[in-house]
Amino acid sequence: TSFIQNEVVQLFSSITGILDKIVRYAVLNKNSGILPHMRSKYYTELKARMFSHLPYSSQQGKCEEENLRLCSIILTLAGDNLDLDMINKIENIITTCKSQGSLEELNVYEKILSNIKCANFTDERRKAISEQLVERYQSYEIGSSGWTRCQDLLASLTLEEEDLVHTWVSRLPGVLVQTRDV
Repeated sequence: TSFIQNEVVQLFSSITGILDKIVRYAVLNKNSGILPHMRSKYYTELKARMFSHLPYSSQQGKCEEENLRLCSIILTLAGDNLDLDMINKIENIITTCKSQGSLEELNVYEKILSNIKCANFTDERRKAISEQLVERYQSYEIGSSGWTRCQDLLASLTLEEEDLVHTWVSRLPGVLVQTRDV
């Protein structure tokens, strides 16, 4: 864990936000060659200077949104070259995240479950993270865009993982009854 002084928390938040916007722009413009250029030119340096120090915290508490943003950036920039150390850090951040129900958290789940095809990301890890997402599903406000997005992600995952279907579907009646009451 890296500790950030309170005086620079806002700056750190701005930096992670800017990096996130740049990476999202690169992803949206796939044919421009920006993302491969960023991977080859900047990933190693960002990993050494920022990513290797994850997770970050301050006297105000954990910098959860910023940590989640950095995880999302790592998952995009690393591509298939995600090493075991980074996988462990990302897994630790989403496991200990207290801001459940955030869209940043859902971005990380979506990227880690939908896009990662590297050797260090085993089927066991994928299954554990999928099950964790089923647990977190209930933390999203019913009817919100995050809840709908999480439901869509779980639905697409159920096509690949039969055990996940059983776990998620067994909990759906309770969730749907809560939805009707809202």
